Amino acid sequence: MRYKARYEFEGKRGNMRYLRPGDVIEIIDRDKPIETKILWVVNRNEDTIYGTDSQGIIYARELERIR
Repeated sequence: MRYKARYEFEGKRGNMRYLRPGDVIEIIDRDKPIETKILWVVNRNEDTIYGTDSQGIIYARELERIR
């Protein structure tokens, strides 16, 4: 799947807990949109953590989906 999202480092923007490996996120609230692919997903305590191919680690709570 492909999603558009806003991102805030250490933020509480949203909760995109449904992403899976292979999904692509286009982060558009930057000077230049960044596309990143989800490589792995870990659920730790109450956090969902994503490993990506270009942005390192992103928490689900730092992403807000744009419809």
